[in-house]
Amino acid sequence: MLPQRKRNRLEQYDYQENGAYFITVCAKEKKAIFGQVVENTEDASVFVRLSPLGKTVEKYLLRIPQLQ
Repeated sequence: MLPQRKRNRLEQYDYQENGAYFITVCAKEKKAIFGQVVENTEDASVFVRLSPLGKTVEKYLLRIPQLQ
């Protein structure tokens, strides 16, 4: 049986309204399957190099605003 989880939505909030939302994508056993964090040795900046699966997730996340 799964443990009881705390509700993660506000009781009186209308989630159909425009606003800022956080989306969490999880992988089984916390494996880094969406990409890797890479440091640029020239200027010490950091960026994410997406894996093919990470690019698929990005593609669909970027489509969310178009669904309205």
